[in-house]
Amino acid sequence: MARKLPGSLHLRAKRWDVVVLGSALPGLVAAVRLAMAGLRVLLVEEEVAARSTGRLRDPFFLPTGPVLQHCLGALGVRAMDQRLVAQDASSYQVVLPEARVEINGQALTAEDLATWRLAEPDAATALLRELFEAARSEGEALLNPGLLRASEAPVSREATGAPGAGQRGLPRAVQNARGGLARFFEAQWRACASGAGERPTSEACARLLGSALSGGLRFIEAGSSLRQLLMQRLEALHGEVRAHEGAFEFTEKGAPGIVLGGPRESICLGRALVLNAPAERLRAACEASGHGVPPFLEAARTPAPARRVALQLQAPHKTLPEPLAPRALWWPDRGDVPNPVEIARHPSTRGGEFEELVLASTFVAGDTPDKELVARLLEAAGEILPLDGATRSAELHERPLWDDDASRCDPGRGEGWPNPVEIRADNRRGFFYHLPRSAVAGLGAEGELLLGITASDAIRQKLR
Repeated sequence: MARKLPGSLHLRAKRWDVVVLGSALPGLVAAVRLAMAGLRVLLVEEEVAARSTGRLRDPFFLPTGPVLQHCLGALGVRAMDQRLVAQDASSYQVVLPEARVEINGQALTAEDLATWRLAEPDAATALLRELFEAARSEGEALLNPGLLRASEAPVSREATGAPGAGQRGLPRAVQNARGGLARFFEAQWRACASGAGERPTSEACARLLGSALSGGLRFIEAGSSLRQLLMQRLEALHGEVRAHEGAFEFTEKGAPGIVLGGPRESICLGRALVLNAPAERLRAACEASGHGVPPFLEAARTPAPARRVALQLQAPHKTLPEPLAPRALWWPDRGDVPNPVEIARHPSTRGGEFEELVLASTFVAGDTPDKELVARLLEAAGEILPLDGATRSAELHERPLWDDDASRCDPGRGEGWPNPVEIRADNRRGFFYHLPRSAVAGLGAEGELLLGITASDAIRQKLR
C-alpha cells in the first residue's frame, strides 16, 4: 500500500507539478516537454542507471525524416547543434556470414543486395521502392495525434486497427523473402526495435526497415549523445534531475509522490506522478523495501523476458577495419547470440587516434550471469573486430533494481502499432501515469520519442 504521511512529514514535503520516476527515454522526453510548458518537473533516476554513459543507453539507430524533425521540434531543438550531429545518407551496414550490405538509399542498397546475390537487380530495386513508400505511409500515420492517446479507464486489449491499417504494412516481397534476404531484413528489425525478439507487426516492420533508407542521425562530438542533449535541455529549463540510491516508497496524501529513504528522508510530491520504469521492476523494488505494493502495481507480476547488454570500449583507430561503417549489425550464425550485435563507432575524448566502440545485443532473460553475457558479446564481436588492443571504458551489466531501461518486452495482445497506444492514467488518488514502453517497442527510437511527447501533452492538459 502507498504510505500515508504523518502531518509533520507532509508539511516538509517538497512539491512539484510533475514527478517522473525513472530515466528511460520516454519519461526523459516527457520531462523536457513539460518543463517547456513552465511546469516544475523532477526526474528521479536510480544511482546505478545514472552512472551509465549516455551512449550505452542511446538507441542504436535514429532515422532522419519528418518524424524525427517533429520530435526534435517539439522538444525545442529544431536547429540541431552542428558541432554535435551529422545526418548520414548511410544508415548502417548489415553484416552476415554470407554478405555485407550497406543501407545507403534505395539505389546503392539495391546494388549491394544484387552484388551479394541476395536478390536480382530489378527485384531489389522494386522491393526497396515499395518498402520506402510503405515507411513513408507509416510515418504519416505516426504523426496523426489520434493514434496515441491517454486513458483514465481500463482499455481493451483487442486489436483495433489504425485507419488504413489494412492498406499498409510490409510489401509482399519482403514478407515472402527467404534465405539470406530474409535474414538481412530480420537482423534489422531485431536490432532497431526495442522489444524482446518477437517480430513486430507488419506496419511496425515497414516503418523500421523503410525509414533506414532515408539515412540516420549520428553524434560526432566526443562524449555527445541523445541522452546528454535531452538532460542538458531539461536542466536549462530548470527541471531537476535527482539520482537516488536505496529504497523508496510511494505515498499519497492529497497528491501522489515518493519517499526517498536514507539518512535524510526526502518526500517529493507532484500533482502528477509518471511511472517511467518497468512495472514489474517497480513492484520488485516495493517488495524489497518491505513497504508493500500499491494497488496500481498489483497486476504487474511478469518479469521482462529479455535484456539488452551493452559495453563501451576504447580502441586504437588504426586497428579497426576501414570497410566497417560508423554503425553496423553483425549477426553471426551461433546459438548463444540470438540477436544481432550492434556496433557503433564514436569519436573518443582521447583524440583522433582512438575511437569509442559501443557493442550491444539483446539476450533472453534468465539465470545466466551478466558477466557471461558480456563475454558472449565480446566473443561474437571479436569475429569481425580486432579487439586485442581495446580497453573497457563502461558497461551496462550492473542491473538497476527498478530504473531498468535495458529490460526488453514485446507488446502484449492488442498492443503495438498500428493499434492506438493507451497512456493509462489513474486519477482516483491524484494523477498516476504509466508509460507503456513495450507498446511502442516495435517502432524503436521513434516510438519512444513519440510516446514521451504524447504523454507530456496528456499530462499538461490534466494539470491546466
